Amino acid sequence: MSPPLGPKVNRVVQSKPFKKSLETLPLNARHELQKLAREMKVGEYSNSRHLKKRHGRKRNKPKLWQARLDRNYRVTFEFKDGVATMKNVGPHKMFD
Repeated sequence: MSPPLGPKVNRVVQSKPFKKSLETLPLNARHELQKLAREMKVGEYSNSRHLKKRHGRKRNKPKLWQARLDRNYRVTFEFKDGVATMKNVGPHKMFD
C-alpha cells in the first residue's frame, strides 16, 4: 500500500475567491475539479493513484496544496481539522 498523499478529509468547502474564479472555469476543468472534490470527500484522496503525479504542496507556501486539473488549470487548497478549503482555481500562469 502506498503512503497517504494528504490528510483525511471530512468536508470540502469553497472560499470566496475560489467561487469567483470558478465562474470563469471551462467545463472540462470543472469536471476534473468535481472529480477531485468527490475523491476528497469519500476518503479516496489519501491513497488515490489518480492524484499521485497531479498534486503536491506549494514550494513557497507549505500550508497550501495544489493539484493540476488539466494541462492549463490548477487548484490550490488547504487542509485543516479534516476540512479541505478550496482557495483558488485558474490557469497555470496565475500560480507560477
